[in-house]
Amino acid sequence: HFLMRWLVDDRNLDPRPIGLFYSVYPNGPWSTIATGLENTGVYTWRLQRHMPNRFYVRLEARDMAGNLATHQSPTPIALDRPQPTGRLYSVRPAGE
Repeated sequence: HFLMRWLVDDRNLDPRPIGLFYSVYPNGPWSTIATGLENTGVYTWRLQRHMPNRFYVRLEARDMAGNLATHQSPTPIALDRPQPTGRLYSVRPAGE
């Protein structure tokens, strides 16, 4: 899981103004993490296996007039994923 935190302050925000996105490149294209979120300041993102090891995140916040503010990570976020390990103890032919 990946915990995302933010602070958005505007008296005229939409009721569900937050959108979260990620991209391998700093200028997109952006893939959706979640949209239509309440402005709670926190979201737990369950990462999928196909996620790249390095990516940028972007936050969008919309007000009731339709204005959109954006902010994104200035550098890519690197995931530290443990690599699976295994050991083969023995091999034998299967019986018919």
